[in-house]
Amino acid sequence: MPLISVITCVLPRTSEWLAQAWRSLQSQSLPAGWDWEFLLQIDGEGELTSAIPEHDSRIHVFRNPKSLGPAMARNMALGRAAGEFIKPLDADDMLPPGALAREVDVFIRYPQIGWVVSKTLDLRPDGTTVPNPLGMGPAEGPLGAGVICDTILAWERHPGYPPDRPRTRSEPDPWWAAVIQERTDQGLQSAPLHPNALMVRTDVLVMLGGWPGVYSGEDTALLLALEAVAPGYFVSTPGLLYREWPDSFRETGIPNDPRIAKVHQHLMMSRVEELRRSGIRWNAENRL
Repeated sequence: MPLISVITCVLPRTSEWLAQAWRSLQSQSLPAGWDWEFLLQIDGEGELTSAIPEHDSRIHVFRNPKSLGPAMARNMALGRAAGEFIKPLDADDMLPPGALAREVDVFIRYPQIGWVVSKTLDLRPDGTTVPNPLGMGPAEGPLGAGVICDTILAWERHPGYPPDRPRTRSEPDPWWAAVIQERTDQGLQSAPLHPNALMVRTDVLVMLGGWPGVYSGEDTALLLALEAVAPGYFVSTPGLLYREWPDSFRETGIPNDPRIAKVHQHLMMSRVEELRRSGIRWNAENRL
């Protein structure tokens, strides 16, 4: 039976939305013969403020004695995953109806695809949603080689990068629109993709050693590494509701210093260049 390992890492002090994330997973429909397991990695000491049922045999709960950070916590769960596919789901995000089925359908139709990213919507406090600038994506279909990396490099070259903007937004920032338009005018594909809206083959993720061990931006770093070693696909139907406002975990847990952003960007791009030079590639005929 094909199995999807859904990995959720949570800090006890920021677990208030965990039950909503769980319910959004529980309501997912899958093709006949498919199933999922839910790997909850509690990152540190303390009681959860939002409970999930304990009677479902598909739920597996683990705890780190002290907080290890999102990358290491996810990798701890990855080491226990039994599924052929890995689906990260942050504890404060939600899956729209049909999200898993749409991504699974891509892997069924395109066995040569190593990873899938879906369109992302921002989830506001009042329950409404708006497009997330990082999750707009191109037209649905296979992604061109290097398009994510090239899009990010174009952002870096844009005047004023990194942008001085609020983290919560209801529409794309002007600099985003300018970068996309410039690439469109040049006949180039752009891929503003949200790294949280990912599903990946387990063997591809293991080949890369899991999530890179950086303080923040580990999800973007992983997406860039995936692009360097395996073909990807974009699903244009929303596959993630991304909770982002001033009181959310992301707003309080990640430094917003442009200098740190540039260092992380340098580390991510250096790894991509190393992977490209190595010639390491995943393909469906040569799996681990």
